[in-house]
Amino acid sequence: MKILVILLISLLIAGCKKKDSGQPKKVEKIEDKKEIVAKKELPGEFKVKAGDLEISARLAIPENLKNPCPVLFIIPDKPPKDKDNTLSVEGLVAKSYRDLTIELNKSGIAVATYDSRPFILQKKGGMYSNVSFSRNYEDAKAVFEEIKKSKNIDPENIYILGHRLGGQFAIRLAAENENLAGLILFNFDPNPIEKQVSAEIDKRIEEQTALMNKTAISDQKQVFETNIATLKYNKDKFMRDFLSIKQRKEDLILMSFGKDWWFEASNWTNDYPNVLRKIKSPVSLICIELKKENEPVFARIFPNSRLEVLKNTDENMLVPENSEISQEFVKALLPHLKR
Repeated sequence: MKILVILLISLLIAGCKKKDSGQPKKVEKIEDKKEIVAKKELPGEFKVKAGDLEISARLAIPENLKNPCPVLFIIPDKPPKDKDNTLSVEGLVAKSYRDLTIELNKSGIAVATYDSRPFILQKKGGMYSNVSFSRNYEDAKAVFEEIKKSKNIDPENIYILGHRLGGQFAIRLAAENENLAGLILFNFDPNPIEKQVSAEIDKRIEEQTALMNKTAISDQKQVFETNIATLKYNKDKFMRDFLSIKQRKEDLILMSFGKDWWFEASNWTNDYPNVLRKIKSPVSLICIELKKENEPVFARIFPNSRLEVLKNTDENMLVPENSEISQEFVKALLPHLKR
């Protein structure tokens, strides 16, 4: 059980939880929907060099463009994401970034996306879960600089959207570009990485406790009690090990990630307030749920931001348990792109 719990937390940190891993509960078969079958690559593909890697990106410009247009640059979530945010399992498919691009193009807004470094490394058969924060950021920065060169883009109307963990890189890019029209963070967790892990374990403990209280079967109660005890043990161990890493006392391998990864992750996520003070552009927050513990954090580090909470959108911008892009999300996003 302990191994399974450690794996669970590791998946959280890698940004690869099941609900984000391309497995919507109810999606449509490719052969059942002609427009999905007929979909071809959107125009605007380009390559950009980022360190030791060539990044495949796309800048999709609206058709029949007469004047330079606004652009939304999407920085992907941490799991291996392609430029479409393809989520698939056994012949079922959803492409939220691609569908969002099509929707925004209809409103005269260009959209830029790219294949994340973890996605590229995964395709090559290499290690991808422990890619450093700094390398992920340099990738986003390289694509962003290339986008700004386009003559079809209005340089005064460039927006950045950070998708979940991609928000870590979005806020730094916004801090370095004071002429940005706006920064949008979707389902961004503003807490340090250690608090995110701790909160996730607490959530699992609550779930197991609720299940235990519902059953009257003694054997099942014992199983849940064991699960809860194991979760509490691993939470305590995680915090002890994490403190050792932070103090550089031990060269631990914590949940498949080395000391340097955790040290950098903690520094980046604890530095949000300092980075945000440098941002000159408007900041918008869009969430699918607002956790009570996050309310004061948002109020403190995003005092002048616009906050919107959605009810019928999942963490991948889709209709819950469906492969369709959430129109609720599209409608919520558009006003933030037209200031």
